Amino acid sequence: MEVIRSERSLPLKWKLVVLSLLFLFGFVSFAYEIIAQAEAIVYIGSSNIAMGLVISTFILGYLSSIPFGLWADKKKKSTQMIYVFFLIGIVTSLIIIYTGNLFHIASDLSMFLADIPLMGEISHYIWLLITISLTITIVPLLMGGVIPLSIKLLIRDSDAYRDIGSTAGMVFALDSLGSALGGSITAIYLLDKLGKDKLELVIGLSLLILTAVVAVSFFGGMKRTNNDQTLVDIPKEKKESPKKGRTTQGFAWMSWIKRHKTIFIFIFVIGTILSTVLVNLAPIKYGGQQSRFEGVVIYYEKNHYHEIAVSKHPELDLTLYTDMKVVYSQRDHFQLYEPLVHVPMMTLKEPKDVLIVGGGAGGALAEVLKYSSIEKVIIMEEDAGLIKVSKDYFSKLQRSPFSDRRVEVINSPAWMLDRLLNNNSLSEDITASMLGNFDCIIIDRLEPRNPYLTSYYTREFYFNMSKMLNDQGIIISHASSPILKEKTCLVINATMGSVFNHTKLISGDVWSLGPYMYSMGANSPDIFNISQNRLIKKFKEYDIQTKIYTPYNHHGFGLMAMTNNILEKAAVSGIINISTIAEPYIEI
Repeated sequence: MEVIRSERSLPLKWKLVVLSLLFLFGFVSFAYEIIAQAEAIVYIGSSNIAMGLVISTFILGYLSSIPFGLWADKKKKSTQMIYVFFLIGIVTSLIIIYTGNLFHIASDLSMFLADIPLMGEISHYIWLLITISLTITIVPLLMGGVIPLSIKLLIRDSDAYRDIGSTAGMVFALDSLGSALGGSITAIYLLDKLGKDKLELVIGLSLLILTAVVAVSFFGGMKRTNNDQTLVDIPKEKKESPKKGRTTQGFAWMSWIKRHKTIFIFIFVIGTILSTVLVNLAPIKYGGQQSRFEGVVIYYEKNHYHEIAVSKHPELDLTLYTDMKVVYSQRDHFQLYEPLVHVPMMTLKEPKDVLIVGGGAGGALAEVLKYSSIEKVIIMEEDAGLIKVSKDYFSKLQRSPFSDRRVEVINSPAWMLDRLLNNNSLSEDITASMLGNFDCIIIDRLEPRNPYLTSYYTREFYFNMSKMLNDQGIIISHASSPILKEKTCLVINATMGSVFNHTKLISGDVWSLGPYMYSMGANSPDIFNISQNRLIKKFKEYDIQTKIYTPYNHHGFGLMAMTNNILEKAAVSGIINISTIAEPYIEI
């Protein structure tokens, strides 16, 4: 049987595969456009400029369809075009997965170019726009080859020229519908649900896996086919004496499109319009909040307890705000939470039970769980929404602390603890495990900035907390900035000292906050006098992984507090205010 090598066609099932991949590529391209805009805003700082760059570079990038089309016309074997088709999918998926890294490299490159003598005539910001634009263009340059390759693969039959119009229409329609769905679903659901970084991974991996599976299936099928009749060869007999309907095989579904073309065109037009609108509005979904927070706001809510926001901060990366204040950030969370947790915990012989008041951000909890001796941690956080946001956006960074079996969450204000205990509102097991049982209590709440927050800094509150501690227990609380809010530090420490026999201020430096203080209280006279040798031994036993806290600088946090001369200032100024329910101290 003679085989004609000059006329080649894909079987029907592989034509359907090409069309399916075409739809997938359209979906992914618009999903990437949303991701690229979200990334670009972080570096450029203007949503309008970022949006304009992304749209312009996408249009420019698709001009690559011309050289791709010219290349496809010169190829006689469909397999060569299929190789390129699959290669586009694989390379695009990898670029999407590493989008964040590529944008970071583009930013570094712009600074490098701006420092070169001759090129330095162009400002760093202009170089940044150029490098970001070139980075964004990579994906549309690749995607520009999808449409001409698809059309060429679908009309390889010698008599398929008469169907080129309907074939081209179907190719553009599927690509556009994929784009419409990709833009809509990503903007409305995926970006908020997964977050930008996770979305890049999901979209990229999905495209990579699907493309790889199809590629393996296709080329595996080629190997199983007879050498004289490959998937892209057509026997001469079939071309000379085709069976009835053979010339339209692979295009029979076109008749359905022709019969319903009005509905199809309507869906196509509406879908394209909606996707375009949604894609361009996605980066400013929380438009009313963008000017209130640093970076790009990717989540916002205001509930009964807090105003919560998550942003992609230009310096701090992923950042959590409650009531306009940074409470957790990807870059400096350890600077805030390591002193808060490890300085008091390392003074204890063997911490087993810990109470965290507040702690919805998860930073303190993540540090507490590093101790292998821990048996139970109770979180008293009234705002369940804050815990959910922490789980959704920071679980990977914190290693999912709220999912630990030793953790129990009570969604109730801690200042109501005595009322809950007296009214038997808590279970007997919880009540029994709380009264006089905790080794450490960590007050992880914002400073007393309003009447509600003052409830966590009064003498009455500290007295209730003292009933929860065992004889060798220790309590620690945020105490604000020793420079900007020194009176707050003094009042909190004095109030704690009115309940506990011994108090101590410790201090650290937090990138986003500056110098920051904490107040510790205990009734045991030796609680703060732990030797460095014992600290070194305990640190090795627990095998705790920290970034700034070590047994060698443990006492340094206390010395740092002394360098601020805050206690001397208190003695000179006579500030000995005690915050009570009747006369609460509100930070000004």
